[in-house]
Amino acid sequence: MILNRVAVAVFLLALLCVAACGGDDPTPRPEKATNESGSEPSSAWDEWYERNKADIEELKSALKSAPPWAKVAPEQIAEAKKHGVPVAFENELGMRFVLIPAGKFLMGSPKDEEHRDTDEFLHEVTIPQPFYAQITEATKGQFRQFDDWYQSDEMRALLRRPPPHDGEDHPAQVGHLGGRHFAAWLTLRDKARAYRLPTEEEWEYACRAGTKTAHWWGKSGRDVWRHANTRGPSDRHDGHSGLAPVAQYTPNAWGLYDMLGNVSEACSVLYRPYPGADDEARERHDDLMRRFGGYAVVRGGSWHDAAMFTRSAFRFARRAQGGYRRVFGGGVGFRLVSPLPEK
Repeated sequence: MILNRVAVAVFLLALLCVAACGGDDPTPRPEKATNESGSEPSSAWDEWYERNKADIEELKSALKSAPPWAKVAPEQIAEAKKHGVPVAFENELGMRFVLIPAGKFLMGSPKDEEHRDTDEFLHEVTIPQPFYAQITEATKGQFRQFDDWYQSDEMRALLRRPPPHDGEDHPAQVGHLGGRHFAAWLTLRDKARAYRLPTEEEWEYACRAGTKTAHWWGKSGRDVWRHANTRGPSDRHDGHSGLAPVAQYTPNAWGLYDMLGNVSEACSVLYRPYPGADDEARERHDDLMRRFGGYAVVRGGSWHDAAMFTRSAFRFARRAQGGYRRVFGGGVGFRLVSPLPEK
């Protein structure tokens, strides 16, 4: 039986409260009242609890089995159970992944969305298989295990204006090719799993995490500083006037950090108009191809972009050619995805 979202929210809130207080039973129960005969009258909550007791106990067990860093939702736990796989895993490089459930969603934006662009034609997309997504953007420290020349003193000496040193926990700004090379290397190194860049559909699906609003946290970008590293209000509130370490802001409902802001994220596909796009969108595509022919899709916006460019549906394109070693501070990083391992 599938628990409704309101009931699940109440249950999870109670679980967190009891865990914080050191209690043993996280199941919220109302205070018992007695009638004139001294017996306990039934309540709607008692009836609901009895009907769903098995599901609740199973959910409690699954939550306890998830790693403490995995901020997963009930639908992710249910998907993991369905396929007999863990809801989250961490590889030997310290890269953490959570399971993204299969499903359908509306990709793009409605015509009344503020700052909407013409290439965001709204259309339904099916994600037929679940996949794992890295909970943060790949970091400099992780990437340097593949190529320690990246951001080395030797590399910096070749640049006319080398930027300040990024910390090991800052995103690696190596563009599409850097992400592709890293994923291929990691796949050869990790014999149990394959890694790649996400498709554009997978990226937006994971970013939205079930939402339909302009940002995964809601319609407005006014409180963006709580959720994303962008240019503007977040500079004044969060202490980061430029690139920030990963996971400094709140994650979305599926436990993914920095899907919007910090660095733009490379997808595995070239920029193309959406299926069913209107003439205006196709004209925009043709114009972009004249200027950006062979450019690949990047999503999410970065720390130097305004909130209007860090919407879930916003699309842009960046050069896909050229060696990644020439990319330094380009504002494009990546996060990896991993398909379910073959049984």
